[in-house]
Amino acid sequence: MPPPRGFKMILVALHAITCALLCLYGLHRLLLVGLLWRHRRDEPTESPLPSAKVCVQLPVYDERDVMEQGIHAAAALDWPDLEVQMLDDSRDDTTAIAQRVAATYPNVHVIHREDRRGFKAGALSEGLDRTDAEFIAIFDADFIPPPDFLRQVMGYFQDDVGMVQARWTHINRGANALTRLQAILLDGHFVIEHAARHRSGRWFNFNDTAGVWRRSAIDDAGGWQGDTLTEDLDLSYRAQEAGWKFVYLPDVEVPAELPEGGAAFRSQQHRWAKGGVQCARKLLPRLMPSRLSWSVRSEALAHLGANFAYPLVLLLALLTPPAAWLRAAPGLGWLHGLDVLVLVLATGSFVRTPKSGGGSSSYDLPRSWVPMLEAGMAGWQAIGLGLSIWGGYWESVPLQLLLLCGFAILPLSSPLPSARDPR
Repeated sequence: MPPPRGFKMILVALHAITCALLCLYGLHRLLLVGLLWRHRRDEPTESPLPSAKVCVQLPVYDERDVMEQGIHAAAALDWPDLEVQMLDDSRDDTTAIAQRVAATYPNVHVIHREDRRGFKAGALSEGLDRTDAEFIAIFDADFIPPPDFLRQVMGYFQDDVGMVQARWTHINRGANALTRLQAILLDGHFVIEHAARHRSGRWFNFNDTAGVWRRSAIDDAGGWQGDTLTEDLDLSYRAQEAGWKFVYLPDVEVPAELPEGGAAFRSQQHRWAKGGVQCARKLLPRLMPSRLSWSVRSEALAHLGANFAYPLVLLLALLTPPAAWLRAAPGLGWLHGLDVLVLVLATGSFVRTPKSGGGSSSYDLPRSWVPMLEAGMAGWQAIGLGLSIWGGYWESVPLQLLLLCGFAILPLSSPLPSARDPR
């Protein structure tokens, strides 16, 4: 028995609304591209290097595979008055390894916490309490800054500049299809989004690593706070709200590694997405009614609300296969063009993550059934793709093919759970 006509119209309308909302996200990306082009010749002002103490903070949690190279890279930074803090919240042998390596450098100190209160934000805050440095450089342990990093960055701290962010690059970009896709997405973030926001006077965020803070900017913003999973994004908005300016340097690159497996990637993305939503709930209610410029507020809304696109993509994936058939009814054929519009606009502009240190990681993430759900979604897209090809609904084919590939790549790079797996 065919579904009632009313049900068909509701499903088609819901699909059309989902497409329209995703197109808004795509239009925003195109706006950023336009802003980048418009301000392509705008460059930040560089001044003589300040003669100030710099403290390098390396927050780690059970990262034995990459911690040692992180200490060596930080200690090798060329700066006359340099202090290095290994902020260690580990519960394994990372602490002993860190203490052994730190003992070879007179200016490297290991600060180990038994109480992980505040998690990474708490560790950064405790390290701040133990230094009198005017500037704080922060690196995740798998980031390897070049020795002249500070000499490339510190000259951009004008009186009102509170943070300078460098660009991430990827030492394992070509490891597999997943790392290549991640590199493309992150390059889009750093090359387009950060540069466009910075050069057009809109707000952007510190990326949790590969950047330097002025200590007074952290203090003025209320310090590190552990009530979100993305403490970097939270502090960035609070500091800019307090009047500090940020500088982004796309030509200063700091290499690190990308997650090579689906489980690690999924864990990273979950943390970023959840933290982004937490920051949106925390910050937007006071930013939107403020007297900040419309350009700053609208970009803050788009930036902090970006993660709400994920449930829309899931809804789109669920609705597209049946909608492709239902739109074949007389008078609805033009709606097939929405799939093409979403494809062009939404894609044309485009928990701890274990690090391996160039080898295989000695840490394992808990296995889950999520890859099987993703595989099921991939199968649903494959059915819809086959039916669209059979029915001649060619406008829907590219979008369904993209969704199929997206859902299939993560299960193929993730282990399935075992019934006897004690974890």
